[in-house]
Amino acid sequence: ATEKPAISFAIEIPDKATDVGDVSISPDGRLIVFEASVDGKNSLYLRSLDSVELKHLPGTDGGYLPFWSPDNRYIGFFADGKLKKIDVNGGSTQTICDSGNSSGGTWNSGGVILFSSQGQPLRRVAAAGAAVRAGRPGAGEEDRGLVPAGGG
Repeated sequence: ATEKPAISFAIEIPDKATDVGDVSISPDGRLIVFEASVDGKNSLYLRSLDSVELKHLPGTDGGYLPFWSPDNRYIGFFADGKLKKIDVNGGSTQTICDSGNSSGGTWNSGGVILFSSQGQPLRRVAAAGAAVRAGRPGAGEEDRGLVPAGGG
């Protein structure tokens, strides 16, 4: 097998940023989203790897633990006790459901988001918004990237 070379690069952080964390790379490897604290307020920032421009994502105040939709179109994140999403091409933030103090999430190709919150069992919700259910994947979901084949 041919070994691929490592790639390294620098990402400028926002002016006056005092803390940067919760970095997530898009599934296609072309975009990076991260949380940064500027003037004591956390927000999400987006950067394309083929540009040096850093874009603040409006409506993501308080946002943390960003994660990507499989098609690279949306970023899911948590803020103010809610699970939310934003279209990377613009538009307003949409609230999907209550989440509590979340510990992270993942989004499968079938449009289901699994997420965890402190003191709660794993939960799942449709990315379009719906009732939240216990997180154990149902039949066939392993085929849509939610759990490894044979799991669940």
